[in-house]
Amino acid sequence: MCIRDRLLGDLELKEVQSYKYLGVYISRSLKDSVHVNTFLKEKAGKIRNLICCTLSKHCNIKRLEFGDTLYNAKFVPSILNGCGIFLPNQSINKALTSMQYRMAQDILQLKCKPATEALLGDLGWKPICNLMDRRRVDYFVYLKNSLMNGVHKDIFNEMYNCFLGGKEGPWAYFSSIKELLTQHGLDDVIHRKDVDWYTSFLTISEDKYRATFFESISNKPSLATYSMIKNNLKKECYINSVLDFYGQKIKFKARAGCLGLNTDLERWGKTNGRCTACSLNQSDTIEHRLLLCPSDVSKRFAFHDKVLQICGSEVLNKYLQLDPSTKIEWLLGDGVLCTWGQDTFTKFDKCSKEFLVNMYSDIKERMHKVLQ
Repeated sequence: MCIRDRLLGDLELKEVQSYKYLGVYISRSLKDSVHVNTFLKEKAGKIRNLICCTLSKHCNIKRLEFGDTLYNAKFVPSILNGCGIFLPNQSINKALTSMQYRMAQDILQLKCKPATEALLGDLGWKPICNLMDRRRVDYFVYLKNSLMNGVHKDIFNEMYNCFLGGKEGPWAYFSSIKELLTQHGLDDVIHRKDVDWYTSFLTISEDKYRATFFESISNKPSLATYSMIKNNLKKECYINSVLDFYGQKIKFKARAGCLGLNTDLERWGKTNGRCTACSLNQSDTIEHRLLLCPSDVSKRFAFHDKVLQICGSEVLNKYLQLDPSTKIEWLLGDGVLCTWGQDTFTKFDKCSKEFLVNMYSDIKERMHKVLQ
């Protein structure tokens, strides 16, 4: 919207509410909400559609691995373009988090809404707000110490000196950076001329994310199983297989507490949480359904036979001797990897996915009956 016109010689200048410069919409109020809420939301949707279309054309072969590559090569650079000058607030962080969450959902083809921590954690993705904060600090270091002399450096120095003198203008860039650094225990480094503190920032940022992640998953009832089997921030090994995308998807749902068991439905107020597949009147937990429920004995025997054929008797005998909690770690986590190595894990992972898919057919049918 044009507000008023001005002239620079014979050149007519128009004053507008927002202007796109180098891919970033700069608003009249110097707030980033215009760029994020009107431009990035639409852009994120287009990129998601493009990535999903590309993955579908590859018949879901290596879908999660390929999707992760496209996410890092296309989605993240596009969404975080220009974020070095963002002054994020709760609304902006929420919008960016939603964009990243929906991208992860689309790659996994999920209609359910698992906890963000599980969704990003298994893919090995850091929260996009953490990535943005890293880029904001990187850009500040560049502006302060790497930018060559010139008009840009003169402008930066003048703004910086005004900030140090307590006379920061309407664009509170330096105050925002100071707040970010203070959140990482680096209260006064913005006043320093050196950047020796940068390594400390990276270390603190990583430690802070790790602590926040594991505290969060331990406090969510839906992630009771997940908190037991998730022990690192890396992409999970079960995601690396080539041709069993559906098995990967079902294994993720089992890990993340959204397989559709009655205990899952109980959190939504749909059931009392008891198993309806047997007469034991037990809670329909992942442990009960996979290991103890009498209605699925034949499927468990079939799974044991498969493990015997592919992994050998030593692995099967060891599995059968485990307590229920450790069996769940083997079925859904990386207990086999830690004990037997990558080759045996790959074989056992294939067996466990086939078992989960077979179990899920009945679980899905019962869930649909409840939700009708």
